[in-house]
Amino acid sequence: MQQQGLAQPERQQRLEQALSELQESRQYITVGALKRTAHVDTEAATLFLQQRGLIETALTRQQRLEQALSELQASGQRISGRRLAAVAGVCKATANAFLLQQAGRTTAH
Repeated sequence: MQQQGLAQPERQQRLEQALSELQESRQYITVGALKRTAHVDTEAATLFLQQRGLIETALTRQQRLEQALSELQASGQRISGRRLAAVAGVCKATANAFLLQQAGRTTAH
């Protein structure tokens, strides 16, 4: 589990520093964001967040997407997968899937 070439205490310190940076900059705390900021692998970032009870859940992601969609609609901005992804803090593929899901709900009613 230890990342090659990086001692456990050093990795832990980098993860803690990265978490602080993400929190201070008010970014969403996700495995991907922590992994990029701390320069560690996915397994290390996931384990670190699990140990602190900070793992993102699908429900939270869904809520962020719903909130971001409402904000974009209220502002009158054109809604695109890219814009929704940026506002919700998710990848574009997730935002596009959400928009397709919402379009299906609209046509089903």
